Amino acid sequence: MTKNTQRYLLVFLILWLHVTVLDLFYVTTSKIVFLWEENFAPLTLVVHFATALIATLFYIGISHYRAYSAVNKRPVSDKFWLASSFLLAGLIAYFIWFI
Repeated sequence: MTKNTQRYLLVFLILWLHVTVLDLFYVTTSKIVFLWEENFAPLTLVVHFATALIATLFYIGISHYRAYSAVNKRPVSDKFWLASSFLLAGLIAYFIWFI
């Protein structure tokens, strides 16, 4: 396994774990409520997997684009980063609200 493949796999696992743990519980003013059954439902796990996969694919795409830009001596503008951030946020919002 190459170094980049290990990095991409680690990014995916960290994002998946992060999303899953954040969805596991919520805090009220009086207690912490754990959502065991809801968090491990098949649809919830698919949404967590898809969210982490989309974010990882975005990371891979941006990494390849940055490497391509460095070879061709073309700087990446701030507008590109802003547009890609909005696109990623929109995709995640789509999965949260419509699936």
